[in-house]
Amino acid sequence: MKKKNRVKYSISFKFITIFAILLSFFFALSTFMVYYFLGTDLNKKEIKENNQINNLIAQNVQTTFQELQNNVNGYFNAVMLLQDDVLYEEKANLLFNDLCYRNPEIDFIYTTSTGTFSENKFLSSHPEVQEVFVLWIEKQDSLKKKIISGRPCVKNISQLYNEGVICLLYPYINSRTKQTEIAAIGINARKYSELVGLNTENPTFVIAEDGVCILYPDYSQVTATKDFSELPFVKEYFEKKNESDKIQQDEYDVKRYYDITPISGSTMFVITSFIYGTIQKYIENLLFRIILVGVFIFFLGLFVILIFSRKISKSIERLVFITRKIENKDYKIRLKTRTHDEVGYLTESVNKMQDVLLERQLQNQVFNKYSNSFIAEKVVNGEQLLSGINKNASVLYLNVKDFSKQFGVEDSPKAVKVLNELYTQVAGCVEKTGGHVDNFYGDTLVAMWGTVQTTGSPVSDAWNCVRCALLIRVAVYEINMHRKAQGKSLIQVCMGISSGIVTSGEIGFPQRTDYTAFGSVIMDAKKVRNMGKAFGTDIFITKATYDLVCSKIVTEQLTGDAEIQDIYAVINAIGLKGPGNTEDLKNFLELIQKEIRS
Repeated sequence: MKKKNRVKYSISFKFITIFAILLSFFFALSTFMVYYFLGTDLNKKEIKENNQINNLIAQNVQTTFQELQNNVNGYFNAVMLLQDDVLYEEKANLLFNDLCYRNPEIDFIYTTSTGTFSENKFLSSHPEVQEVFVLWIEKQDSLKKKIISGRPCVKNISQLYNEGVICLLYPYINSRTKQTEIAAIGINARKYSELVGLNTENPTFVIAEDGVCILYPDYSQVTATKDFSELPFVKEYFEKKNESDKIQQDEYDVKRYYDITPISGSTMFVITSFIYGTIQKYIENLLFRIILVGVFIFFLGLFVILIFSRKISKSIERLVFITRKIENKDYKIRLKTRTHDEVGYLTESVNKMQDVLLERQLQNQVFNKYSNSFIAEKVVNGEQLLSGINKNASVLYLNVKDFSKQFGVEDSPKAVKVLNELYTQVAGCVEKTGGHVDNFYGDTLVAMWGTVQTTGSPVSDAWNCVRCALLIRVAVYEINMHRKAQGKSLIQVCMGISSGIVTSGEIGFPQRTDYTAFGSVIMDAKKVRNMGKAFGTDIFITKATYDLVCSKIVTEQLTGDAEIQDIYAVINAIGLKGPGNTEDLKNFLELIQKEIRS
């Protein structure tokens, strides 16, 4: 029998041992701790800690504003690149919606050249947002001069929209004109209130350089645009302009002091109010509690447990880090076992589990390489694919013209490399349009839409099939441009497309099955490809496919044969740049044809 691993020192044992040692030194330590925490040193520590709190909040506010400005600048730069695009407005709105999704605190943004972009919800509440803001900014002559000269500023413009809105204004260099413009970000003050917390007894708030409140735990103070510039401690600070001074003021017979930290080049000031001596009073109360031995032991024990838990939490954090890597299917990182307790054995188990998962991942990668990934995913998930079911599908039959003649014998390594280069691009086009590659036959590839994956509409499946052929046309053209630059022979493909009913399902024997489809539609795609070869272009469709997508493509009808009477050569998709007639298409493909003829 395999020997069971035993814990050398359990966590419970460690807890009990440490707690017993501390209890033995109870009386000596208790007296020392009481007197140690009393005196002036405690007050200095209190001030230092409060200063750290203020600095931390100030850093958080500045970082948040800076990150928001960087995100918006990234959007402006992207929009500038799209201004000459025909679909500029549509793309700009898509990018803006994505910006608002990642930064929900944005109400609107503005630059002199692009105008105003408003978040949908804010725009529905304030349809006049652009006119109101532009009218306001036009009246701020001194503010505009300050910004153009390179100095940003923050304003509370809540009175313009009757809700808390902070406006961050800063100079922006237009990437196209290289001119300095005024950029503005309208920020929802309610969503930013969490930056200063919710403590109203010792509040932390942010004011602009004009003294007007821009962030406050009490949201109504922001909407009311409360002015703090005349408060004694603020007024005194602005007069001194020395951020190291701590200004004190008596309020309601309680001594307070205020910590002011300037941020963003003194465009904003973070102010925190503290009640002086609160920690000292707490220690005095604690001194009384220490007299009660039981209460003291309880708090001391709690303190020790919390300290010791930190060590355990580090091990747990390491395990959490590894589990997150496992969630992302990264099984390569291993943890070093540092202890021989329960956590140590758990770490060893996680490492062993990763070995098993890594092995399974490699098996899945091999499995997916030799099968359709979409079908493989269904099989791995336990889904059963229906057998022998009729489906309305569209089939693309692709063949490389004169492949054996151009590239030598079929088993040549050179021929395999050429086909792999081509099929890599073709498979990407098929996957992008929602189809799947059914099979390879040397220099021939068959892909289908509406069998394994379908949009639910024969029209959409047929259009995706034709769209894939158009993408393949461009991909082959780019491949040939690259091959021509290297002095290599070029590739010419011909594609036939047909639509109709096919029978799909698992076909094979118990040791191996393939999910495929068969029917006259596949043969029609092959025939229409063969009949279209002499025409001099590359994409041909049957009438069944033409009837489904005729409103989306530019075609020329050809003369068929007795079996397939109507054949259509696909020139382009309606609305896309590129060939508009047969002559334009042949000119586009002329590079290949000239090379083949020579």
